Amino acid sequence: MNRLLVSVKWLSLAAWCVALVAHVWVLLHWPVPSAVVQHLHRVQVGMTAGIFVVWWPTAWVAQRMTERHGGRAGQGVVQFSWSEALQGCPPWMRNTAYGLFIYTFINFFVSFGMGLTGAGTGDALGRMRMFSGLWLLFYGLAFAMMYSTLRTPSLIGQRSCSAGHAVRRGDNFCGQCGQPMPPQ
Repeated sequence: MNRLLVSVKWLSLAAWCVALVAHVWVLLHWPVPSAVVQHLHRVQVGMTAGIFVVWWPTAWVAQRMTERHGGRAGQGVVQFSWSEALQGCPPWMRNTAYGLFIYTFINFFVSFGMGLTGAGTGDALGRMRMFSGLWLLFYGLAFAMMYSTLRTPSLIGQRSCSAGHAVRRGDNFCGQCGQPMPPQ
């Protein structure tokens, strides 16, 4: 299990670095060699598909956090909190994650508002700006969640009473046998 989480963490970081380079390159309007422009579509498809590779395990971790922290399977109750999910991260990393939310939102609408609908080179770079901003968010959050989970394994661990029954976070007594739970 830890190997998967560590692999996803480092893959997310590597992809985030690629996204950062692409995003800064486009924002600074640096000239892009024509050979690279021809492959922008492939880069966009590959980086976008990579999001699914890192987010399936990230979604699984989020589901485990929700179950651990009070969610009930099959009942539609979801109590997911980014502040709890990122509690294993240093403050600068949590703040960066929150900043990425804001930046990605602004970047998306600024890019979209620029009328990036054509097929020219300028529009391809504009779409790269939009996509790379989204990649920064998704890969950055996947990295932060994996980092937090690996540093604080109790985020996804199962809590149980002395009889071995699964108990949700916040419950003071076991729902099956009624035994009192020790404070968390």
